[in-house]
Amino acid sequence: MSFGENSPLNEKFICKKILGVGGFGKAFLVENKEDHILSVIKEIDMKEMDQKEKQYMIQEGFLLSDFKHPNIVNFKKFSFDRDYAYMEMEYADGGDLSQRIKEKIKKRESFSEGQIVAWFLEICSAIQYIHERNIIHRDLKPKNIFLTKDNHVKLGDFGISKNLDDKSEAFTQVGTLPYFSPELILGKGYDYKTDIWDLGVILYEMISLKNPFIVNNQLEMYNNIVNAIYPDFRDNNYSQDLLDLIPKILKQNPKERIEINEIIKILKNNKSSLFSSNYYDHSNSFFYENDSSYRKSNSQTNENSEYNSENKTNTRDFFNDNERGSTFPIRKVLSKNGDQYEGEMKGDKKEGKGVMIYKNGNKYDGYWKDDKKDGEGIFLLKSGGKYTGTFKNNVKDGKGIFIYKNGDRYEGEFKEGTKNGKGTKWYHNGNRYEGYYKNDDFDGPGTFYFHNKDKFEGEFKMGVGKGILYLADGTEKKGEWDFDEPSGTMS
Repeated sequence: MSFGENSPLNEKFICKKILGVGGFGKAFLVENKEDHILSVIKEIDMKEMDQKEKQYMIQEGFLLSDFKHPNIVNFKKFSFDRDYAYMEMEYADGGDLSQRIKEKIKKRESFSEGQIVAWFLEICSAIQYIHERNIIHRDLKPKNIFLTKDNHVKLGDFGISKNLDDKSEAFTQVGTLPYFSPELILGKGYDYKTDIWDLGVILYEMISLKNPFIVNNQLEMYNNIVNAIYPDFRDNNYSQDLLDLIPKILKQNPKERIEINEIIKILKNNKSSLFSSNYYDHSNSFFYENDSSYRKSNSQTNENSEYNSENKTNTRDFFNDNERGSTFPIRKVLSKNGDQYEGEMKGDKKEGKGVMIYKNGNKYDGYWKDDKKDGEGIFLLKSGGKYTGTFKNNVKDGKGIFIYKNGDRYEGEFKEGTKNGKGTKWYHNGNRYEGYYKNDDFDGPGTFYFHNKDKFEGEFKMGVGKGILYLADGTEKKGEWDFDEPSGTMS
């Protein structure tokens, strides 16, 4: 398929070059014909996959496309047909960390501590984010850590990532050998701590410019990883606090490895290095969801000064920036009914960015206006459903994506809490509907595609329609549609 004569990619994109070819298919650097923005498209060949592999890959694609974090490559769109899946992703225009390391080796230079801390903090923030969503990356390495021209991290290549629930383990040996954790080498069950191990290897490389476990003898490499044996070093260019992080991460026993939250805390305490660095852009401070840190202007800081003095136990600082003489306060409010809100407020109302954890187990992370969900946000239901999109007056309104507990997915327009307008719904059994909705029902012109390549095309009203059923064998039948299947007289 690719960018051949009949490729659907040709309609919207110009292929600039092939970035890579692998077992999954191909990756292309493309230019959008309308806005001329560069993106990366991964084309995944599904012809040789069995039904279970296809379903897993499609579900993972949808999951990854919902990641919203400043240090994770933005998955712009995920789509698929019978034979191919396509992932359109943000293009990181500054190369990757492995290239930067090679440049330093060639120039016989080292990274400044400020640069290492800034990058590693962004990498850890991205890992913290995916771990909170029960995802392990499983292939963390400098080659998969992309950079922008303004020197910020974009974690990418989630091709072998895995979704875990809170109690499960993975067993498949996947990844890149010099970054395997001891438990992976031994074929044991592993969890999020395998990513933590990889972080230790990456930090070691950023400091020493070499992988701690690469040796000529593969058996020796296995032994060194399993026993956490690596060359020790002391470098006067770096603080002891930074160097001491490595043995805290590269622990043989995964249970003894330092937690991601503690790594971030240590990095944040390295303020003198971070803020003295010419590489760090103070204007681009970002929000770590688990730490609930928000950017604030000076006016917002002053507005909250009275609250902070009276509620010191509910206020935490992000970074103290002595250059600007300001802090970044966080406000935490517990309501009477057991709901918990943490974020920005105006007076006694939620206003701005904030997280609400409801007593019933639901969670909202996004924007508020006049104490109501209003703007971009993510709503996670305890039942397993998830909505990502815009809200207005507390309900889904505008463009959004809803992932159902059973694996169904709707992407399109909402109005006053229901599907209204143009949208597409993918069903977990492989069927798909493209068309118009009103009050959650098919309403207007639309097409229903069956997984066996049959399709029904017609006009719907409150879920009931009339049209033509096109069969995969080329024959056609006129008839009616009712409740997600052809019905009535077909002729």
